[in-house]
Amino acid sequence: DDPLISVSTEPLSSDEMAFGTSFPIAPNNWLTARHVANGDCDRVVLVVDGKKVRATIAYLHPQADLALLKTKNVSGPVLPLETGAIAQNDTGYSFGYPNEKLGATQDRLMGRSRMELSGEIHGTGPVLAWAEVARYPDSLPALSGMSGGPVFDTQGKIIGIMVATSVRRGRIYTVAPEILQATEQSFALSDASATAEPVSDVTTGNVSLSD
Repeated sequence: DDPLISVSTEPLSSDEMAFGTSFPIAPNNWLTARHVANGDCDRVVLVVDGKKVRATIAYLHPQADLALLKTKNVSGPVLPLETGAIAQNDTGYSFGYPNEKLGATQDRLMGRSRMELSGEIHGTGPVLAWAEVARYPDSLPALSGMSGGPVFDTQGKIIGIMVATSVRRGRIYTVAPEILQATEQSFALSDASATAEPVSDVTTGNVSLSD
């Protein structure tokens, strides 16, 4: 009974390159959006600590906008998944690299929807709909490039992957938590996520999003 939204993804030409965001879910394993990395990609390259790293696509969800990437002996701090329930009006924080610079939004959970994908990729999967509350920095002009980035709850745990926005309505859509949890279990990534420290526990000092 969840409301349906439709999103069309356009393929790239042979001389084009797309940018998105990914994050580590286990050593050498990264999550991102399927429209960022999919079977039509000639190459997938991650920028880790300022260095370009080749990645391979390990899994493309057949319905949801989710992809699992793998690298060889290159990783980042593992981010934990939230396994508890989330509720309407909960706060979320989405992060990514619009215009190749760190940016973020603060969002309020409105409810559930279903996202129907067409064009470059197809499928219909559950998503969460959020109302954008604030942007960091305030001057952030657009959210393009944040697709595939993590969405944290107030405890510093992952509750979604950012996959679409509606600029006119001020909405953000994220992959539903159960899709992330099922992927984690299917690929035996649970142990790494379960023992990972929340982001709030590993962050040191103040992080500026305006530099």
